[in-house]
Amino acid sequence: MVNYRLATIKDISKLAELRYKYWLDDGSNQPEANEAEFVSIFKEQVSSMFNNSQLFCWIATIEERIVACLYVQVVKKLPKPSKVSDQFGYATNFYTVPERRGMGIGKKLLHQTKSWAESMDLEFLIAWPSSNSAELWSRENFKENESLVCEIRSYVN
Repeated sequence: MVNYRLATIKDISKLAELRYKYWLDDGSNQPEANEAEFVSIFKEQVSSMFNNSQLFCWIATIEERIVACLYVQVVKKLPKPSKVSDQFGYATNFYTVPERRGMGIGKKLLHQTKSWAESMDLEFLIAWPSSNSAELWSRENFKENESLVCEIRSYVN
């Protein structure tokens, strides 16, 4: 049985290991740090962001093992007279372990994340999907919009 929930500080070590595995599966650039260094840095930074409610992570678990994750970094918008407190979410690191792909877990995780975003009164979620996941995002009502992007440096994968 698959369970879906928000990750907690107790999940940080497992999330760090999963992030490193994700990079090994899909990354193409050389690492800046070995796995132990990366896990330590990840735990420090992500714990701080979790504690400050800047970052949230929805996870899918099977028998307590994290099999999928989707992070949302909350970005506070500049106040305006019509809405003095507003925010949106940057969805990132949407990952399902290879042996659990194609089972609907990612789709359900994305549904959970969207429902949570609505409950948090986020204006929108933005994502830059991989070519492998673009179709799923599209089926879930993510669409291209009029945003402009100025690339400052090349993307590091």
